[in-house]
Amino acid sequence: MSRRTSFLLSTAILSIAFAFLFGWTASTRAQVVSSVVGGVYINADGTLRNATRQENAELEKQMKGLVSIIPGGLDQPSPFRKVSLKMLNVEMQRCVREEQDFTPAICFLGGLTSIKYVVALPEENDILLIGPAEGWKVDATGSVVGKATGVPILLLQDLITVFRAWNTDRPPIITCSIDPTPEAMLKTQQITRVSARQGEEKQRLHALEQANGNHLVSIKGIPATSRFAKVIVAADYKMKRIGLGQEKAPVPGVPSYISLINPRTKNASITPRFWFAPEYDTITHDSTGLVWDVGSLKVKTLTEDEYFDARTGRPQVSGRTDIAAQRWCEKMNANFEKLTKADPVFGDLKNCMDVAMAVALIHREGLLAKTNCQLPMFSDSLSLKLPTYPEPKYVPAKSVIEGRVIACGGVEINPFMKIAESKLNTQLDLLDKTLVAPIDETWFSNPKTPGRSVPGKR
Repeated sequence: MSRRTSFLLSTAILSIAFAFLFGWTASTRAQVVSSVVGGVYINADGTLRNATRQENAELEKQMKGLVSIIPGGLDQPSPFRKVSLKMLNVEMQRCVREEQDFTPAICFLGGLTSIKYVVALPEENDILLIGPAEGWKVDATGSVVGKATGVPILLLQDLITVFRAWNTDRPPIITCSIDPTPEAMLKTQQITRVSARQGEEKQRLHALEQANGNHLVSIKGIPATSRFAKVIVAADYKMKRIGLGQEKAPVPGVPSYISLINPRTKNASITPRFWFAPEYDTITHDSTGLVWDVGSLKVKTLTEDEYFDARTGRPQVSGRTDIAAQRWCEKMNANFEKLTKADPVFGDLKNCMDVAMAVALIHREGLLAKTNCQLPMFSDSLSLKLPTYPEPKYVPAKSVIEGRVIACGGVEINPFMKIAESKLNTQLDLLDKTLVAPIDETWFSNPKTPGRSVPGKR
């Protein structure tokens, strides 16, 4: 029995139940799947809230029944697992053609936890994604994480979402934001200008919450019904709750922003804007422009002060940075790697940024054209419809306002400028041949830990 045949038989039994949960079906019909991601629940009307313990437990139970069996070759950690996009596309086409559902191995991109190299192979009409990978398990929130590291696994549907969003001459920046309406901010300004008499502070805070109502969620650059959108909104939501002291950070060393404010300097007209953005390493390439090292990625929490124009209620940049807000961002940044393991939604956010860099590189550098790599399952929504989720629309004011402090901001993902600054790295010409060699038989492989070839012996 060939390795490919053994691989298919060992995973086929999981397909039906897995497709039901994740929305992948042999007929490629999109289905609404779990409303929980990273412990955040989205109601049918699009309102965000923390998932209940029971909702998390139900998702965990469902998931554990699906991922308990991991195909051979994917269970053990590998520092450099290779995923062939061409062969993966072929495998996905076979599943559709034979009316089989995608396996967990396909949906989890072979267990990749990040992407280190992107390699174009013109002679093979292929592009490889290479990075650390491992077997997977399910955590208490129902998230699929690495068995060894505990960080979330990359997902195929996130890769395809960005692939389609950026399959254009002018790819958009991906952003999300949670903000009050202009009308709500005008009412807020009116309330905060009125001095509260002793014993009336509770009434005024209640009035502030009522005036704000629901804050609005805006998503740009990707479909609002995608899992990718759900992840970045959920991460933004969790960040705001931690900053406002409404939810305790799951790791030590991250206080609330509220606890760092000097009460004497609190200005009700100024509100901090907090947002997540990727900090990518320098991107390097070999002398052929076919082997790319995308380096490592850090997720940064950034801030700036905003004030709301009293006439319009719209935010304006103040040109200043609140000291307490800056200190809080520093705490978040120093502990973010711990956060990715303690709360999978932050690891999922990092994965989305990681996938975005790889896709941006493929499109900006024309690697599909250079290799004549055809990926219809990735690029064509008619060939494959992605699962859809409830669209995030509203966040109750009580989740984004604490006293007089309203936290605005969101997530911004734009790797294109970093790619434009990429540099030649001749050391990439010396990578071990096993790393950049084509994959045989199936769509993934685990080469031995690559070193560097000795110059002159390649």
